Amino acid sequence: MREFKKLILIALDMLRADHVGCYGYPRETSPNIDALAAKGTRFADCTSAFCCTVPSFTSMLTGKLPLNHGVVINPWSAANCHSIFLDDECPTIAERLWSEDFLTAAVDNLINFASHPNWFARGYQHLMNATATAASSAHLTRGAAINAELLPWLRGNHQRDFFVFVHYWDPHGPFTQPEAYNEPFRQLPLPTVQAASGEEYVQGAGLASAVAEQGRELVDEYDGATRFVDERVGEVLSLLDDLDIAQDTAVIVTSDHGRTDFGRPDPWRARGVYQGTMHVPLIVYAPEVEAHQVVAHPVHGTDLAPTIMQLLGRQVPGEMDGTSLLAAMAGGPAPHELTGACGAYRGAPQRLLRKGSLKLVRTYADAIADLAPLYEEEGNTAWTDAPQVQAYDLAADPFESVDLAAQDRDLAAELCADLDEWKAANADDPKRPDPLIENSRWGIKRDSTLVN
Repeated sequence: MREFKKLILIALDMLRADHVGCYGYPRETSPNIDALAAKGTRFADCTSAFCCTVPSFTSMLTGKLPLNHGVVINPWSAANCHSIFLDDECPTIAERLWSEDFLTAAVDNLINFASHPNWFARGYQHLMNATATAASSAHLTRGAAINAELLPWLRGNHQRDFFVFVHYWDPHGPFTQPEAYNEPFRQLPLPTVQAASGEEYVQGAGLASAVAEQGRELVDEYDGATRFVDERVGEVLSLLDDLDIAQDTAVIVTSDHGRTDFGRPDPWRARGVYQGTMHVPLIVYAPEVEAHQVVAHPVHGTDLAPTIMQLLGRQVPGEMDGTSLLAAMAGGPAPHELTGACGAYRGAPQRLLRKGSLKLVRTYADAIADLAPLYEEEGNTAWTDAPQVQAYDLAADPFESVDLAAQDRDLAAELCADLDEWKAANADDPKRPDPLIENSRWGIKRDSTLVN
């Protein structure tokens, strides 16, 4: 297998897979990403490790599940929230790659969150924060500001061997791209299909009735932001050609999470473990590496770190929970029999389990019952009446519109048992209390230590 000396990991914050052209979205949001997928490998079924930013990126950059690294909170706006941390003994991908002859760099402002999660700076010899402010407003950064740092860096360092992490915020919002990017989508009809329930759904958005009630503007602006950031990705890819290093540089494009469907509580935000939030794009372009154009096997956000290690000719550490995807790219077997991930919805911790086309959603509403009044004082409504078990067949029902658990108790029990087995098999310390239950409690404590 060819070993690369240069690799760029591009993360597009909050980008749903079903808003990307090569994943079947009919609107022209992503011509540059689509072109990269056409000459690389597209993973059709990639599940994020978590439904929001800090835990998901922690898994992506360490190869560890939230079950093991313990970061299960997204304290982006809470100052002095240092009770949430990544153990120093859990290295990031940049720390593993940093060496005298290998340059590590990031154009990223995750450390700019008010809680200052320092592990997002660990291991980078060059860390470029494009916000130019200490305020916790990282998500306001536009892709043009990212490229203003990244492109000169690439010009100055393209002869070095490097690993670069690039984090664009544009699909996250608030949407600040020029109106010219939104206008073409405002003129187009929304793409609609019929779900398994018989209801009309807007592709990539949710219930058509809910979209009509709440307004389509956010969908159009989301597509405008995606088109805007796609152009920024195109600028990077063009520069690699101009510098004559495109054939020597592996490029990975992905996202940390997507957005909740309209028609669910808390729509169009990063909430819960439903497909709108958890199904993310993943494209790997590795020139001259034999690979299938599309991999249908389910894969996971933790698989990124071991894949990067193998692409760069490094040994994949045995303590990583993820699996390198290069064998799957070459037509090998599915890397996972079961795939698990987690998140929370309106205060309630959640887990998902994927088993073939079946998906279990397990909601631990009882974990927040005693703290629900405090959550409500913060202006939210805790989901204490959530169904504990939901199940869907994603092959027949990709919109998760028909809950099979309500019809088939035996299936629900079987999937719950599978989830318990998956947790036991994947926990570094099976005796350790479940961090999702013990550490999250999701924004309900009044001491500002936990924020969602």
